Amino acid sequence: GYFAIEGQIGIGGMGAVYRGRHEVLGRLAAIKVLERSSVSPDLVERFRREAAALSRISHANIVRFLEWGEEGDLAFYAMDLVEGTPLDERIRSGPLPEREGLRIVESIARALNQAHEIGILHRDLKPSNVVIRRDGEPVLLDFGLARIVSVEIESLTGTGIALGTPFYMSPEQAMGDKARIDRRTDVYSLGVILYECLSGVKPFTGKSVVDLLKAIQSEAPVPLRARAPGISPGTEAICSIAMARDPDDRPWNAALLADSLAELRRRLGD
Repeated sequence: GYFAIEGQIGIGGMGAVYRGRHEVLGRLAAIKVLERSSVSPDLVERFRREAAALSRISHANIVRFLEWGEEGDLAFYAMDLVEGTPLDERIRSGPLPEREGLRIVESIARALNQAHEIGILHRDLKPSNVVIRRDGEPVLLDFGLARIVSVEIESLTGTGIALGTPFYMSPEQAMGDKARIDRRTDVYSLGVILYECLSGVKPFTGKSVVDLLKAIQSEAPVPLRARAPGISPGTEAICSIAMARDPDDRPWNAALLADSLAELRRRLGD
């Protein structure tokens, strides 16, 4: 192999992630490994699709894909090791300043728009999937639920309910309404991330997953400025539009959302 393993970074539903170093170039990588015999063929196929999705994207704010390999029972792919602070950790230490929150979500929206343009939806956006590098730039890491729109792969994802992180799910995902899942589903999740960045709290909670999914489908969130009074009305408005219950009421793509956030930052004197 090309990479020397230096330790485990984490473990998730799609296998373990290791820290590795390229034996020739010395470059650090995060290596995602799946033991094929221990999971269903569907999961192996999803793992391959995740690697394929990532390999097609080239954007400064999306982790760079390096290599795919299969050895014996193991399938793996390597991506750049992004060092910095996960956005969920950053939020835990308190709400972000308004302009910083707008800048981070704008950068992610622009990166995501490029993925959308080549037919890849993310479908599982959440702060733990974003790392803020030391230079302040956000990098989107995980495409574990990525759906390549041009290929019908819904058979791999069952109802769609169990997949994704419920707090950041759109109403159409919460309902299991697969036909309505499109780029505006990711726009909704960006709205939730912005809300949490600026208020420090999630817009919807519930005593159980079922309660949470019901709330997402049928309730309006507490207005952002009720939770974070210092936030400008313009930011509250765009957050609310991004999180509109009906996809038709949201910005129709992530670039439009990014442009609105850039305009807000300009108005706030950035």
